[in-house]
Amino acid sequence: MFFVQSTLLALSALSALTSADKAGYHLPTSGTASTTQFYIGPELNGGTSCGASAFPNGKSPSGKQGGGPGYLYAAINQLAFGANPSVNGAGGPGHACGLCYHITPVSTHDTVLSAQSLTFMIVDECPASPVASGGRHCTQCHTSDVNDYGQHWHFDIAVDAMSPGQYERCFKGVTDGR
Repeated sequence: MFFVQSTLLALSALSALTSADKAGYHLPTSGTASTTQFYIGPELNGGTSCGASAFPNGKSPSGKQGGGPGYLYAAINQLAFGANPSVNGAGGPGHACGLCYHITPVSTHDTVLSAQSLTFMIVDECPASPVASGGRHCTQCHTSDVNDYGQHWHFDIAVDAMSPGQYERCFKGVTDGR
């Protein structure tokens, strides 16, 4: 589990969500979220859901956890992303693209690890398909829905974009999904 604070929105209780857009999407402003790890390298070949097809300055992902150039990128779940190609007029990059979230890990013993906090930019949508994501972490489409970790919000962390130091800082003592 990770505590989440948006760096672009005022801090408030998670139950006080921002108003929904036309398609019913909501952005988290604070609270808890689950996380998983993914490799962004393969996504860049076809472009992410936010349109990213390369790292800045010609850098490239490493293909391994914490071996990248030091970019803190994440994908966010369906409820928050803000676009769905299956909804008429709601396809393309979502309104979450480019937003930054300050994410604070929580240890396996439920200790908030404030010193390990990092700020991540949303560059992709976490795949809603349980086959593509390895579970039902990202499929929530309503604020009453929770994922297979019992959370409303989910961040998929691009670990091959992180530097070794960033990866160690963020994931030391943390179980994936918590």
